[in-house]
Formats: sequence, C-alpha cells, structure tokens
Amino acid sequence: MLQVMLPSLLLLSMAACKKETIDIHSGACFDVSELLNSKNAQVKCGQTADFEGLSLCLAGVLESSPEPGKFFLLDQDHDSQWITVTLDSTITAAVEQFVQSNEGKAATIRGVLSGFDKPQNFQCVRGFEQHLVSITDIALE
Repeated sequence: MLQVMLPSLLLLSMAACKKETIDIHSGACFDVSELLNSKNAQVKCGQTADFEGLSLCLAGVLESSPEPGKFFLLDQDHDSQWITVTLDSTITAAVEQFVQSNEGKAATIRGVLSGFDKPQNFQCVRGFEQHLVSITDIALE
C-alpha cells in the first residue's frame, strides 16, 4: 500500500509546485504573487525576464516605505511577497501621501518593471521592481 501511496503523493506535490507562464501581453492585471511565482519570473541572475521593460498592471496591498520615493505593493493573500514601487521624482510627494492615507488597502498599479540581481543565502536570485511615472496609474480597487 505504501508503495502506491508514495508515488501518488510525490506526483500531487509536484503538480502543486508547478509554475504557470502568464500572458504578459493580455492586458490583464496580475496579483504580485501571480507574477513572482510565474515561470516568467524564474530567470537566473544576469538574465532578463520577458516582462522587464514592459508596462504591466499589478494588484496588491499598499504599504509605505521608510525610504523616500518608494513604497511596497504586497501580495493580496500572503504578505511574504511584495514588489518595491519606485516613484518618478515629479510625483513622489503626492503618491507618498496617497499611499500613507490608503495603507493596507487593495490597489492596482501600472508601471514599467525592471529586474536586478540580489545575492541571497549564498545564491543569487532575480528581483523585480515597478516604476510609477504618473499618479493616474495608481488606483484603489
């Protein structure tokens, strides 16, 4: 019986870990975790994800940053994943005030995504951030 259950459990766990490729040209708004857990984001350091340089819509929860000119967009289901959103200097004050007033609320943001290499636990992983250039590209859900 154990010989049958073990392979079945292994197959189920592998299916649960399967990462999907998202259609970055669909115009859809993706949850932060949906983007970060997609096959699209699974690139090695030094490589470029297929969505880097594109303007995408991301959905998440607003959180202020202690660092000026930035805030965080947290995953709606687990706040263990987030994207740092950097602000164009012409909108920094207005957006920071908006984020502080609406912290913890769900929002959508359209901005250009970029990637960077970040060493982590003796490994290198690819990280991503979104750049916001217009206050009209952020909205509460």
